Amino acid sequence: MTLRTRRSFFYVLVAVFICAGLLTVLYAQGWRLDLLTVRIEKVGAIYVRSFPTDAAIALNGEPAKNKTGIFQQGTLLNGLFPRRYALELSSPGYKVWRQTVQVEPALVTEIKYAVLIPDQPTELIPRDIREFWLAGRQLVALNSSATLILAGGDIVPGSAVVGQAREGARILTTNAAGTYFWVDPENATSTNLSVLLRSLPGRPTGRLAVAADPENPGQAIVQGANYLGLLDMNQRSLLSIATSSAYRPEAAAASRFWLAWSRYDSAKNESQLMLFDKFLRTNRLVGELTPGRITQLEWSVGNMLGIARADGEFYLYVPGEPAYRHLASDVRDFEFGGDGRMLALRGGNSLEVFDLEDKDEYWRFNLPQMDRVRQIVWHKTGRNIFIVYPGETRLLSLDDAGLENFAVVAETGQVAYAARENRLYFLKDSAISYLKFAD
Repeated sequence: MTLRTRRSFFYVLVAVFICAGLLTVLYAQGWRLDLLTVRIEKVGAIYVRSFPTDAAIALNGEPAKNKTGIFQQGTLLNGLFPRRYALELSSPGYKVWRQTVQVEPALVTEIKYAVLIPDQPTELIPRDIREFWLAGRQLVALNSSATLILAGGDIVPGSAVVGQAREGARILTTNAAGTYFWVDPENATSTNLSVLLRSLPGRPTGRLAVAADPENPGQAIVQGANYLGLLDMNQRSLLSIATSSAYRPEAAAASRFWLAWSRYDSAKNESQLMLFDKFLRTNRLVGELTPGRITQLEWSVGNMLGIARADGEFYLYVPGEPAYRHLASDVRDFEFGGDGRMLALRGGNSLEVFDLEDKDEYWRFNLPQMDRVRQIVWHKTGRNIFIVYPGETRLLSLDDAGLENFAVVAETGQVAYAARENRLYFLKDSAISYLKFAD
């Protein structure tokens, strides 16, 4: 072999080495030749996590291996060219889950909370039920004879459940006459709170309404036309918090440490937000929220207070902060979820969802027949919401911007969700059934 030949061979090898190295670098950086478009594109990926975890995965009709295991939650489908893909999840006993997913160059599109809907309910109480409630793990049903019955068969006084404490450790019921009962479901015993109130000194005159303190099984909130107080059932005493004719106590909500309540001045058409310290037994004014009434107060698990006004304005307040902050307008009601991290606001034309720990996470959905939605209930994932209409209940995923999986879960609007058991109970044709979702 001549010197010239050896040199030519060397230069060819160098060129091959440089080209191979360049191609290796480009491949490592995610560049691929797309045979469909005959262009070099940077690939992306889809990460999918399903409930149930062993659901079969198909992408554009082609099966893909589910890699979920002990050491890996979810499956990464990588090497995908930038375009829209039809993702399908299926599992025996569940309805097929379908969604169109857009893959972007060098990015991973996450589908982390794909909840499949069970296709067969389990019947729990076969007949004779007019209405039901879920108090913690306890089902309470009203039968055709207008009798309240616990799931175990015990009869309790009242004709409706209006509150509970400590996940059903105590249940507050009432009847058509306005009498309230504090029920211990474990022992099937009850206390007539209306009789107890009438026996206490200093009781205000007029009709009184009773609400449960969700954090204290021995305490209830008592409200009258110009009165707000706390009833201690163990001590059989009534602590007055507000007695004013100028400002009328209205909305109230209790947390472990605080009782938040609003007082309304009809002459000025303004409301004031008050905080009562349950340990120090002192009131303090948070600030003015004008004009109009405060219609809803609710505490999150994380001790954050949601405040909705009659004019649709919505605020958040954390005790200890100097002021509350305005978050949204046109709000009809709201619901905290995801252990207090998530917040869903139901408006006149849309549903807005906020991640309170990540300000960049925000969702807005223009749901069909939004004016007919009667309730919103968070699924335990914190990324799915049951949307309750008068005649049906649907499941909304926050990942489903196009509402492709906005499927009917139950053909009834009488539902209750138990997050711990991950069951959706529903009443249809006088029978109570439930759907067990996968954890």
